[in-house]
Amino acid sequence: MSLTADVAIVGAGIVGCCTAYELSRAGANCLLVDAQEAGREASWASAGVITHPPPGRGPYARLRRLGHEAFGPFAEELQAQTSIDIGYHRTGSLEPYFTEEEEAEALRMETRLRSDGLPVQRLSAGEARAIEPGLAEDLRGALFQENDHQVRNPRFLRALAESAVRKGTRLLLHHRVIRLLRGDSGIFGLETATETVHATTVVLAAGAWSRALADTAGLNLKVEPVKGQIVQFEGPSGLLRHIVHGADVYCVPRADGLVLVGATVEQAGFDKRVTLQGMHDLLGSALRIFPGLRGLPMVGAWAGLRPYAARPGGPFLGPAPGLPGLVIATGHYRNGILLAPITGRLVRELILDGKTSMPLDPFRVDR
Repeated sequence: MSLTADVAIVGAGIVGCCTAYELSRAGANCLLVDAQEAGREASWASAGVITHPPPGRGPYARLRRLGHEAFGPFAEELQAQTSIDIGYHRTGSLEPYFTEEEEAEALRMETRLRSDGLPVQRLSAGEARAIEPGLAEDLRGALFQENDHQVRNPRFLRALAESAVRKGTRLLLHHRVIRLLRGDSGIFGLETATETVHATTVVLAAGAWSRALADTAGLNLKVEPVKGQIVQFEGPSGLLRHIVHGADVYCVPRADGLVLVGATVEQAGFDKRVTLQGMHDLLGSALRIFPGLRGLPMVGAWAGLRPYAARPGGPFLGPAPGLPGLVIATGHYRNGILLAPITGRLVRELILDGKTSMPLDPFRVDR
């Protein structure tokens, strides 16, 4: 069977869904293709933390700032269009420190954030414990950053896919893309086991699986899977009030009392199994910061595969070199949720306007 579309998007994760949403509401005939249900890989496995932009003036820092600025209005717009509660909350975060070395590093970070005009507040141990009573007794202080927000990412994905469909996006789910179709003039579509899709433009947004598909078009796309494990606990609402960041762990409170503790960073190929070592590392780090979690019942654990762009400077974003008709949007690593709305907007600008509101050269594949 043969299908046609203005734009075929490979991958119905958060980046693919945001891209479909943006294109469809601009009037493009859009087809979203995925091997399973929408948003069931890294986007689903994430903790849904929308982190503050980092200090710095480089292209990736700018992209993250624009992404952070875009996320709140995008989430509120999406919430208004659907009956799904996406759980978007401006929680704020604490970064506690317990040793002299951690305090010195926190003060250096405070200076860098302030020099870039980013909001940060230094709290004494008493002030930090007043707003987060469960922090460990040997706390020396904390940085509070009001710009850290959160979203219930599985709900966010469901609302996003639903809204994209309402705007005209067609879904081709449970169809694994086997290869991209390449001709003399570039990429003209894709092929699954049972369908051939002809499209004016193909957007490759397949996360950690993008590299294998790029290979079918002769493109060397250096995207690697990086495993992240998360464990979930059931607690009383209000036990944890803010996102709490440690050196190698974060704790995220949900409004219904659930607490997420994540996430490991592992080079494990495409192995998504939860391991005892991963749980041990996460729980030891979490209890060091917030001992009050100790008595909570564990109600879930999972792992996801983040797409890591194996080169400095952020994700791959922009036209594929030497392959007209192919746009790359992958490699967002730990910032996929944060950067998805701005990525969708930039891809829509590139495809429909032929120019973008910020330069994409720093994120090109041939960089």
